[in-house]
Amino acid sequence: MMIKPETVITYVGLLAVLASLPVVVQGIRRRGTGAKHESRFWVQRAPQIAVLVNTLLIVAAFELPEKRVISLFELLPAGVWGPISWFGVAIFMSGMVFVVGGWYSLGANFSTDAELLTDQSVTNRGLYRVVLHPVYSGVGQALFGAGIASGSLVSVILTALLVVPLGYRRARYEETLLVTQFGEGYRRYAESVGWRRLIPKFVPFGF
Repeated sequence: MMIKPETVITYVGLLAVLASLPVVVQGIRRRGTGAKHESRFWVQRAPQIAVLVNTLLIVAAFELPEKRVISLFELLPAGVWGPISWFGVAIFMSGMVFVVGGWYSLGANFSTDAELLTDQSVTNRGLYRVVLHPVYSGVGQALFGAGIASGSLVSVILTALLVVPLGYRRARYEETLLVTQFGEGYRRYAESVGWRRLIPKFVPFGF
């Protein structure tokens, strides 16, 4: 039996959830305990809601392909559907590595909210050696890849025009807190990764 892209995405997603449970539980417990906690909807909750909505769109695209509003595959020759879909799976898997790896790289500095914890320190280990915000980078990669794999053009557009910009805005807010708290120490770290916020520094271009 041929393995389908949605099967790989489902199992990799479940594996990522299980692998991240310990650090996520810790992050939930630390939520709202910081010295500086953001309450604005567009910084705190809007990115999370956008991710949830996009995830539901992708699930619907896989489960009900005939109900997709606009199919990416309808715009492409039938012969490239398979390779394009598996390309999306590869991007999704990369994204999951960045999400879970980013959470574990943060360790005790991780909270599920955008906030400055009382015992916060500058994280420059693990995936933070290649990008300033590996989790936001990974979320964008995962949703973009899953959107491609499912053929949901709406999901791909939503990722590009809503999820990534909202994640970028939240990332900039967190940077403001960290620069205020750690000053030159954080700037030196950010310069070491070329101020790459979402696209790793080993990619020839990015931001």
